[in-house]
Amino acid sequence: MGTSEVDADALLSKKEHDWTGFPIGMKIGHLHFMGNDLDVADHFFLDFLQMDLVTDMRPGASFYSNNHYHHHHAVNLWQSQHSKLRHLDEAGIVSWQVIVDEKYFSLLVTRAKDMPGLRGNTNDQIDIIDPMGSLLTIIHD
Repeated sequence: MGTSEVDADALLSKKEHDWTGFPIGMKIGHLHFMGNDLDVADHFFLDFLQMDLVTDMRPGASFYSNNHYHHHHAVNLWQSQHSKLRHLDEAGIVSWQVIVDEKYFSLLVTRAKDMPGLRGNTNDQIDIIDPMGSLLTIIHD
């Protein structure tokens, strides 16, 4: 897996209009997060969400998936190791949502009770601040 930097200026020079936000209902295949502690991220993704560690690039990054896919989520420390936890009013992903089946959701309801960052835990929805400072909402289909 390559880790080459993106030439952001060249990429932005290709844009044809100003960005106005994501369209309603947009779905993203995977997310990359800037974190500050891979052990905490691993606990969240591996122990709480029960994902698989598909690539361990310590000391810089961990990549997680469900069902052994390439990866669904990644956390890297390349510019953020030992930084303070991002606040929800700062740049970055403010919130994200996952929709899971009822059996998996029931497991997460039980596991969420012991997780730091828990904001709400009902039979319909779990709200939890993830290790990167974003609000994750988990609902079932």
